[in-house]
Amino acid sequence: MSSLTQLWGHIVDSYSPFTIEVTGVALAQLSLTVLFGSYELLTVDEKRRRAMGKILPGILKNISTATLVHSSALALVSLWTGASLWETTVTPVNKNIPSAGRFLIDLINTALLFEISFYYCHALFHTKFFYKHVHSKHHHFKEELAIAAFYSHPLEFVVMNAGLVVVASWLLGSHVLGMLLHGAVSGAIAHFVHTGEDIPGLMSHEGHHVAPNNNLGAVGILDRLHGTLYRGSQIKRTH
Repeated sequence: MSSLTQLWGHIVDSYSPFTIEVTGVALAQLSLTVLFGSYELLTVDEKRRRAMGKILPGILKNISTATLVHSSALALVSLWTGASLWETTVTPVNKNIPSAGRFLIDLINTALLFEISFYYCHALFHTKFFYKHVHSKHHHFKEELAIAAFYSHPLEFVVMNAGLVVVASWLLGSHVLGMLLHGAVSGAIAHFVHTGEDIPGLMSHEGHHVAPNNNLGAVGILDRLHGTLYRGSQIKRTH
């Protein structure tokens, strides 16, 4: 038995499924903020370090709010089903660690489902009412910083940065570790593209900030289908 399997088995024996799922999601989000934020503190100029200090409280508020919503949703499910709260989750939590192949399949399937849901939710947040009252907070932040990926209105964060991953994992029956992997990968990509850089082969997120009604998806599949793909050769953020 590998040390990783032993560690996971110890976690499952020591904590309730509810605690593992909710805490795991929160820790994954917090870890991304800490890792990317620590790197940026050492590499960015003083102006952007001050900007980081201004948005960090909002990011921590968003993570806390998402954790509260996740917990409250599970509490409602527990009341509805009559099951113990501590045994209530949206993903299977057990000692059986999925195989590498299952992790890969889950990652691909949840990414495709996430792309579809992200596109339409993002398009909704770009309608007049939701942009003015919700999404504009993210777009009005002008500094190119990784941690700005999680700087948004709490409603937007709960829906797009947390909720879509959890719901996609629930619909596909992913193991809790599969859900955490998908959240970590999608979150890491979101942080990277908010530095102003693009990942080769993926849709340009900077293009979305240049042309806000374009590049609404996560990877570009739906943008190609709906004709909202921005193909500008020179990208400069304007917000």
